[in-house]
Amino acid sequence: MDDKKKKVIKNKANPKLFLVIKDLKRFFKLSYWKNNFSELIALILYVLFHVALITYVLIIRANTTVPVKFARVPGMLLNLNCAFIILLVLKRLITWFRTSEIGRKVSVLDGALDIHKIIGFWLAFLSLVHSFGHFFNFC
Repeated sequence: MDDKKKKVIKNKANPKLFLVIKDLKRFFKLSYWKNNFSELIALILYVLFHVALITYVLIIRANTTVPVKFARVPGMLLNLNCAFIILLVLKRLITWFRTSEIGRKVSVLDGALDIHKIIGFWLAFLSLVHSFGHFFNFC
């Protein structure tokens, strides 16, 4: 009887982060992207916008040191993603978009909470890189 309680306790002790990562595995399957082509287009546009911002920071503001660049690039991407992550959970905006002409044809925001989670992990990574850029700049 005590062994059964120990097994139950072990099963309940799963970290929540593992469950979120396990839930995100479906995004790495080809069948998911075939069924959600509009999300693939949105992802490509998202990545291209990031590349454009990185290029802007590296070319226009090129007269700085390398640690400053490592702080500015993630800083610029943090500004963009912090604004974007809020848009994904605004229910009125999502409802308005779905009722519009374009929203009926494109179903990108149907998985808004999943995209919100992915961008949350991206924000955590960018925050670390941004902090290390400032750390090495001041060393």
